[in-house]
Amino acid sequence: MNRLNRAEPRVDAFVFDLFGVIISFDNDLVTTRIARHCTDPDDAFQRLDGLMARREIITGEVTLPQVHHRLADTHGLTLD
Repeated sequence: MNRLNRAEPRVDAFVFDLFGVIISFDNDLVTTRIARHCTDPDDAFQRLDGLMARREIITGEVTLPQVHHRLADTHGLTLD
C-alpha cells in the first residue's frame, strides 16, 4: 500500500491533563529525589513542597539551570 492510499488517522479530541485533573501527579516524588541530594534532606523536602507547581517554573520565567543554581545555593544540592 503506498502512501497516497493510507487513511488519515481520525482525531476527535485532544485531552490536556493540566495539574492532575484526570490523572494525579505525585509532586513529592520530584521533591524527594531532589531533597536526598541536599545538605539537609528533611529541611529541603519541607521547603521545596510544591516546587514543580510554582508559577515561575510552569510559565518558564526561570529556566531549569536557574532553578538548579537556586537549589545548589539555598539547599546545598550536589547533583549536576
